[in-house]
Amino acid sequence: MMAVLFGLVAAYAVRSYLAKPEPETVDVWVAAINLPKYSRITANNMRGIPTELDKIPTDAILEPGRVVGRLVAETIEAGQPVYEAQLFPIDEEPAMADQVPPGMRAVTISVNELTALSGVLLPDSLVDISLTAETDHPDVDEKVTVTLVSGVKVLATSQQRHRFSENSPRPLRTITVAATPQQANKLILAQQFGQLHVTLRSSLDAPQTVSLVKDSDEDDAIDRYDLLGLDAPKPPIASQIWRGTAMTEVRFGQGEIAESRRATPAVEMRRAKRSEDVGAVKRASYGFLGEL
Repeated sequence: MMAVLFGLVAAYAVRSYLAKPEPETVDVWVAAINLPKYSRITANNMRGIPTELDKIPTDAILEPGRVVGRLVAETIEAGQPVYEAQLFPIDEEPAMADQVPPGMRAVTISVNELTALSGVLLPDSLVDISLTAETDHPDVDEKVTVTLVSGVKVLATSQQRHRFSENSPRPLRTITVAATPQQANKLILAQQFGQLHVTLRSSLDAPQTVSLVKDSDEDDAIDRYDLLGLDAPKPPIASQIWRGTAMTEVRFGQGEIAESRRATPAVEMRRAKRSEDVGAVKRASYGFLGEL
């Protein structure tokens, strides 16, 4: 009898346990990766962790819309909840100088609006910057495109930086990037010779960082041929032509010399062909006279 009673009690206990409702949970948003100071929060570097209501940390953020797009004010380690106090206020940015990595420079450039990834390019994006320019260099065509810098970090754009603003975004005309001193010189000079274009890199690529950069010196000096990766053309060759006591100096650039060299074989071939034709006529004439 006692065994039956104990069995009934055990069955009731198991049934009560199984019938107990699951505790209610909500997603607490935590950092999916380490988020250093001044980094920008995106949907990719956050994840929601289901948490029971009585275990939710005080002041933890439960709505992803409150954090995506904002800047981190103090480092947040992976797996840690995000708190309002760890973020810069909405529509507030730190000073630009605070965002520039040590040894780097902030440089603002104008970009081609048609190819500037308007609406897609955001601060913290990694980009390559290319130059399309015309050149009179004898070794290349009249127009050439080269990549000037790769994997540089965008610090700011001419558009609204936050999606929280009610104002409609403005056209993207300029961007500010973090660059080494020599890269900054390249970008500044390149704007005078052609059109700059921006291409977006994967967010998984490692940004370029410099822990220590020497002061600018003669190695940082660049010209338009450095931008295009070309050797500077050789100076023109001067030739003096005398007619009596009068002298005229004629200068030939490398392009003119190359064109002359290409044309010389064709001229010689035409002369040789004419000589062969004349020889054939003479031989035919001699043969005809011999028959007479």
